[in-house]
Amino acid sequence: MVDTLLKIIDRLISLRAIQTDRRKEIFARVLEPVVSDLHLVHGNYLAIFEEAEREIDNAMQKHVKPREALQVSLNFLKEKRVQYEPVRTNLKAFLHELREMDLQTEERELLYALIWYFPKGELSARSTAASKIITSLDVMLDEHSDERKYLDDASKVRWLRHELGNTVLDLKDAWSDVCTKFAKLKVTIVGL
Repeated sequence: MVDTLLKIIDRLISLRAIQTDRRKEIFARVLEPVVSDLHLVHGNYLAIFEEAEREIDNAMQKHVKPREALQVSLNFLKEKRVQYEPVRTNLKAFLHELREMDLQTEERELLYALIWYFPKGELSARSTAASKIITSLDVMLDEHSDERKYLDDASKVRWLRHELGNTVLDLKDAWSDVCTKFAKLKVTIVGL
């Protein structure tokens, strides 16, 4: 009886070790690289949106027509966002697959923070911070669109400045959440 009980305890210890090794491997081989890639994307986003804000300010100080300033901003965002598009696409594919995995609580919390870094927590190609603004600018600059037709061009420039500023703040908040969850998980993994 005691011998059987010791075998059961040994088996439970072995299973726990296997589970711990699996968590460490998922962290090292998947989650840590995903967070590292998102760090690159995050830095790129901040640089793009902060530069777009400066460009709009410079255009307005040079008395560029508001409609031209909006067009320049649209072209700038379209050009710059492609730089990290492959990384974003790869990230979203990994996150999509990770949603299907059976993860522990801390891993799942990090996964949700990573997913919610993207607007509305959507992992589609059109759910990025830049695509949201680009779509709105495209609509505003379309002379046949009724969307925001009630705004004059100067108001549209103010809207764009507001959107760029809010997007930067949202991205910083989302990144902070990712960092908090990542740190918590890393401490947990190291302590195993």
